[in-house]
Amino acid sequence: MVHLLFLCLEQQYSEKILRFFKNDQSISYVQADNSQQAITLCQQLDIDFVLLFPDADFLEARNFMTQFRDIKKYAFAPVIIFFADYAHILQIYPRWNRCELVHLPLTPESEKEFRKLLNYYKRMIKLINNKRRMCIHLNMPQGLFALPYDDILFIESVHKKAIFHTKKAQYSFPVPLYKIQESFDVDYMVQTHRSYIVNLHNISYLDKTKSPWEISFYCSEKHAYVSRHHQQELLDLFLIDIEHT
Repeated sequence: MVHLLFLCLEQQYSEKILRFFKNDQSISYVQADNSQQAITLCQQLDIDFVLLFPDADFLEARNFMTQFRDIKKYAFAPVIIFFADYAHILQIYPRWNRCELVHLPLTPESEKEFRKLLNYYKRMIKLINNKRRMCIHLNMPQGLFALPYDDILFIESVHKKAIFHTKKAQYSFPVPLYKIQESFDVDYMVQTHRSYIVNLHNISYLDKTKSPWEISFYCSEKHAYVSRHHQQELLDLFLIDIEHT
């Protein structure tokens, strides 16, 4: 799903453009009619790109762009700017990076080009999001870490640290387990105990004869555990995961 912000500071053509998205199931969009509302939405949500209909004097549009680019995650997010005045936009545009221009009103030819542009960004954003979902990203004081989900066997909480047990190594980060849980982009990383999160895809055996239940993993002699509170939830999720593999 691609997440779009529709910032309309000028109403003349916006309804005509909005119809491109109303029946598109691959796009989820939110609307704003002023720069502050738009910035608030950007801070609360993860926006993939912006459609901007500037105000006549570009004052509010400029205010939005300045604040938008100051938000670290949006430094290079694409913005499509719709305009009718060439002289004005050429004065403003060189100061803004990663912007596309669409002249209004749309002609049949420019509408075709706009659809191509829209489809291009949808494809690129989908590829980027899929790539992100392949790894968990951890922002630590010493640097940025990306660990592929497929390599993770389980995560263990020990003395307020999260220990990532992978297929070939072990990594320790000063992060509580609940923070790790909040950062997941996949549904197969499951908490089984107050001290354990396991990767359902790498479970080889679940021993229900032991207390607590013991989890074994492919190509590893390490174990994780299941508390009584999480037993039924794990069984339900594990069976669902098997049905979808």
